[in-house]
Amino acid sequence: DDTVYIGVKNFGGTETSTGITGTSYNQASVTFTTSSNSSSATIYCWKNGGSAQSYCDDLSLAPK
Repeated sequence: DDTVYIGVKNFGGTETSTGITGTSYNQASVTFTTSSNSSSATIYCWKNGGSAQSYCDDLSLAPK
């Protein structure tokens, strides 16, 4: 029942994330567009407490 979040911030727009729950591998995505003044972004995987172990792997970044 723990939730893991993948998200993006510091890209010249509003921070956005999506929550993932479950006991097996799940796929999720977050879509964002950098501003004309931004050349970087912080991509993160975050879990706020809980007792279960959680992992984020195979992250990728692709143009849209």
